[in-house]
Amino acid sequence: MSDPKGCIMLYIELDSYTSYIAVSLILWFLHFFFSFYVPS
Repeated sequence: MSDPKGCIMLYIELDSYTSYIAVSLILWFLHFFFSFYVPS
C-alpha cells in the first residue's frame, strides 16, 4: 500500500524540515561568530 502522493508530501515535509534545521544552525553560528568576534 504505497501512496505516491503521500510519499511525495512526506519527502517535501522532511526536506523543508531539514532545510529549516540547516538555516537555524547557520543563523546560530553567525550570531555566535559576530557576538564573539565583534563585541558590542
